[in-house]
Amino acid sequence: MAKTWVYAELTDGHLAPISLELLAKARALGGDVEAVALGKGAEAAAGALGKDYDVEIIEAHHRHKVDAPSGTALKLGEIVAKALRRDLQRVATHGRKGDTGERPPAQIGFHAIRGGDIVGEHTVIFAGTGERVELTARSQSRMTYAAGALRAAKWLKDRPAGLYDMFHVLGLS
Repeated sequence: MAKTWVYAELTDGHLAPISLELLAKARALGGDVEAVALGKGAEAAAGALGKDYDVEIIEAHHRHKVDAPSGTALKLGEIVAKALRRDLQRVATHGRKGDTGERPPAQIGFHAIRGGDIVGEHTVIFAGTGERVELTARSQSRMTYAAGALRAAKWLKDRPAGLYDMFHVLGLS
């Protein structure tokens, strides 16, 4: 499969080739404003609730999406893991089946749903003893991504060259 490349201007004036596929993964929250807000909320919840809560991330997309979990779900996992001072590579589990035994306390679970024309839905669950906190973002239309991209373009208009993400655009970084 051929890769698509863009060239980014570095602070020293040089151009650097960047694969769009890599850029999409590195900036998984892209123009998705509600997912960025969800990420900030999940970070705050993880910090406030601490290590005594089990974390699960559930995402749902249309039946044609070919990867799982989504880049947004993985980014949410990175945000929560960092807030809890966990190594996501060590504590992540993807789906469960059969006799899995007791859930390890530091584990972060990922679950993917594919069906119909679901644009995008992400839920971060913090499950404690006797209570549960759920944070959810749902995209009803792909127009929200376009609106986020326009918002970012307006924000970038008078900014110097650099590497920005939607956290910068929304004033959350």
